[in-house]
Amino acid sequence: MACGSEAAKPKSKRRTCRRAIGLHAAATFVVGSIFILPGDEMTAAAAFQLIVNRALPTHQVPRFPPSSDTNSLPLPPIDKKRCSFISLHSIPPTAEDLIASAQQSLSHNDTNAAFAQLAEAHATNANAPGLLVAFEDVFRTRIDLYNDPVDRLGLGSLLLEREKYSEASVEFQAVLDDATLTDGTSRERAASSLFRCRANVCDWSGYDDDCAALVAAVRSSLDANQLPTVHPYEALNMPCLSLSDSARIGAQYGRRALASVNTDLPLPDLSPRGSRCKETGKIRIGYLSNDFTGRHPLGFLMQDVFRFHSNDFEVYIYSLMEFDESPEIAKIRASASGVWREILGSPYESARTIRADDLDVLVDLTIYNGPASEAEILAHRVAPIQISHMGFPTTCGCPPLIDYLVCDKITIPYHLRQYYSERLLYMPNCFFVNSHRFLPTNGMNDSYFREVPRGEIGLPEDGFIFCAHHRSDKLDPRTFRSWLQALTRVPASYLWVLTAGEEMEQNLRAIASGEFGLEENRLIFCKKVPRSDHLLRLRLADLFLDTPAYNAHTTGCDSLVNGIPMVSLLRLHVVPANENDVDTEKMPSRVGASFLCTLDLNELIATDMAEYEDIMVRCATDAQWYNNVKERLRMNRFASPLFDTDRWMKTWEAGLKDVVAKDDITDTLHIVER
Repeated sequence: MACGSEAAKPKSKRRTCRRAIGLHAAATFVVGSIFILPGDEMTAAAAFQLIVNRALPTHQVPRFPPSSDTNSLPLPPIDKKRCSFISLHSIPPTAEDLIASAQQSLSHNDTNAAFAQLAEAHATNANAPGLLVAFEDVFRTRIDLYNDPVDRLGLGSLLLEREKYSEASVEFQAVLDDATLTDGTSRERAASSLFRCRANVCDWSGYDDDCAALVAAVRSSLDANQLPTVHPYEALNMPCLSLSDSARIGAQYGRRALASVNTDLPLPDLSPRGSRCKETGKIRIGYLSNDFTGRHPLGFLMQDVFRFHSNDFEVYIYSLMEFDESPEIAKIRASASGVWREILGSPYESARTIRADDLDVLVDLTIYNGPASEAEILAHRVAPIQISHMGFPTTCGCPPLIDYLVCDKITIPYHLRQYYSERLLYMPNCFFVNSHRFLPTNGMNDSYFREVPRGEIGLPEDGFIFCAHHRSDKLDPRTFRSWLQALTRVPASYLWVLTAGEEMEQNLRAIASGEFGLEENRLIFCKKVPRSDHLLRLRLADLFLDTPAYNAHTTGCDSLVNGIPMVSLLRLHVVPANENDVDTEKMPSRVGASFLCTLDLNELIATDMAEYEDIMVRCATDAQWYNNVKERLRMNRFASPLFDTDRWMKTWEAGLKDVVAKDDITDTLHIVER
């Protein structure tokens, strides 16, 4: 699971080749599998085209059709004359043979032949030992021979793929410093990759310059009406990109999805809005996602949600992944009163399948956070009403894809309405839904958990534990320094952080000791663990610290349901902003405040980082106040709508009935709680 627990990549036909994409990407100065975000496959293919143009004769260059299947990206045809050991009558070479041949070509500085051989090796076995290293050698040789910034982009991407962040940063910085590179797309790719590299290890030494370069590059692409190399989901987590930037990036990706639709291919007719429901008395609702897997937070969060649909609804569930046999997805499959479908074909084939089911409403749970095919399916208009919820918490920026976005008054206040292309479906409480209440490990059942001494997991037995179990790229320098400043004000307090490796730890310790004079033991790092262990150790924390740019969603719920208070930032637009604070206009930066408001714990919502720091200090030093807050949380979690899935579903169904019954789609719809 996200942040504090194990998150192994799911096995599926739709996602088994994320590393393969990384190899395409590495060969084309696109980021590797960790950073090729869902939906970016066409970008990878387009970039791959550029390097192939350089490596192969013109008559051999393949032309890629728009494709969203990450496994169908074509590799360049191999010139048999360049691969001396291949003949039409020989046994096909293994990937190891091809890598050895590439190394021989490279010894003669024939980088074009080496690249072609490695491309075929990749097609033969994308996980062949030594393949990434061999690609790296090709780029290093090309840099020595030609000193071309495009090759530095390729090398940097491969190093990033191999999690050599410092080395990769050197290459990306060199690209940005090269005045001979005038291609805007390449410069944007270098800027975004450099930002990713440094964010992963919390290297903030050039943070302001990195932010300025990234913002300038992204806005330049947007102004030129080009597809940015920063992915819409990724943009949500980058503090320097605004809500407006995020919406514009989404719009570009939405237009790409619309352009992929072949209008000459026939599809079943759509029933008029609400007509099927009027005939049968039931609403046929479909849920679409690429994240129906027990190893993804969405699968965990929604495992007990669909079963609360009433008999007024026929539930169809569409998965872009094969069933992984996890207990979470087994529950979801059993909740499909209509049908569970695994749609693994092309976007057109998937759209045809969904259209044939004659839905009244389709709720998409992933959109740009899934593969490109998911947005392309929506672009075919597969239901009279298409709604976005949960998995991509912001605007898609493209009205033809989505009619409604589910939100609440905290996550999308009225003064930010202008940035959302969708009509807004306001839930009366928190828009976020979860299954925590029904799990034995939900923290409400204290008898389930054994008592664990703090020392058993490396925590001091005494002292106040501030918990920050987040991905490293969610941290930012302003927030982290506020946390450390609070530590200096509270003796015997500790910051408990999820590690991303030795380099990240060294960078954070250097700030703690060099700038704040904190001893090494005041920062405690821990590794990811299986979910059950994550929940067990989370109960030993005293206060959970939310990250402002992209709040803790699943892990925030984990904390609150276990009775651990959480402090979150929500800057008010009516108050003059401290420009050093992270902006909280984007929807995912407002979720923590929505949680706390729903739990009636508004005193834990800070309006600036100075107040955030003061709340941290008060929790650690004012025992009476803190214990009162903790007791209210312990009691409120049982009655709050945040963890009452049945109550949430009744309200959700009431809203859906209103939407389906309307002949026109109003700008906003406020659902009245049932």
